[in-house]
Amino acid sequence: MYCSQCGAQNEDAARFCVQCGNMLRKTSTPVATDDRAWVQEALIGEYEVQEEIGRGGMAIIFRARELALDRIVALKVLPRQLTFDGAFVARFQREARMAARLEHPHIVPIYRVGQIGQVTYFAMKLVVGESLSSRLRREGALPIDEVVRIGQEVCSGLGHAHGRGVV
Repeated sequence: MYCSQCGAQNEDAARFCVQCGNMLRKTSTPVATDDRAWVQEALIGEYEVQEEIGRGGMAIIFRARELALDRIVALKVLPRQLTFDGAFVARFQREARMAARLEHPHIVPIYRVGQIGQVTYFAMKLVVGESLSSRLRREGALPIDEVVRIGQEVCSGLGHAHGRGVV
């Protein structure tokens, strides 16, 4: 049996989750073991999930091809263990819809917000290039004029979002 709170597998006779202590119910939904396969199975016919390109505590990011428009996108997916929390799913979707209303050169556009089965996601423009953290590891400290330029771009995007009540 799988825990409806954290997704951990438990003995069928267990009353409480071994991972989080949540009381178990016989109707708990099983959780797949491979994130890419789990997302691909749910989004079949909509997206071709190609590879994981990032991960954090709040989301997993995949490179994918949107089949209807034949374009490459970034899919930001809520991790399985968070899909069992209805309030968190609603917050994730609400924040994505709010961000989708923003149009600014320094804010990544969001194309679609959705939920199919247990997979809650949004599709956004895939920005190709090196991350700032990778660049810092490779080059070390950046020249001050580069730091100022990056800071101005970030502040410009944040200012735009704040002016529309998002930040």
